Amino acid sequence: MKKTIALVLLILFCRITSIEARSFKIVSYNVENLFDLNKNGTEYTEYIPNTGYGWTKNIVDIKIANIAEVIKDLRADVVTLQEIESKSSLILLRSRLKDLGLDYPYFEIADSKSTTVKCAVLSKFPIVEKEEIQVDNEVARNILKITLDVDGNSIILLVNHWKSKRGPESMRIAYAKTLRREIDKLKEDVEDRKSTRLNSSHTDISRMP
Repeated sequence: MKKTIALVLLILFCRITSIEARSFKIVSYNVENLFDLNKNGTEYTEYIPNTGYGWTKNIVDIKIANIAEVIKDLRADVVTLQEIESKSSLILLRSRLKDLGLDYPYFEIADSKSTTVKCAVLSKFPIVEKEEIQVDNEVARNILKITLDVDGNSIILLVNHWKSKRGPESMRIAYAKTLRREIDKLKEDVEDRKSTRLNSSHTDISRMP
């Protein structure tokens, strides 16, 4: 029977084991401002490339190499990431991992233009659906909702990057409320599917001679 499992990911490490005893590993990693070398006007000041702040190709290469070594040591099947600037940044990291013998053929990043750094995912499992959940705050980072196909089962990841404690608590509450609504919707979807299966079973029984 196909199963759906939902996971809420903040800054944590976790190991998930499915009912069929297939073991796989998911980690979440805040890489702390992985910017690329493209100047598009939205960078934090210290990450504007090739200026006096020191964000150069050499520094980018060192940062990506260090991040890749950590991920390699974790040996995860799925890596959710926080503070990725762009798809270019994500591809640079993915390429470095591939050089180290660790291939993640599936990847996604939030597309929101309202925030400078975003959530992203690297996965060995197919990503069959991507959605961004907008938080009730115009400067908040979108929650990245990813559906993976793991041996025919749907695994839903809700990847978060909340405002730090340096900001007002009201911003964190906005994330919590948005996340709670999304989880409640997932519960409703599961109940609807259960109800549909039960109704289908009753119908089949009624048709038996």
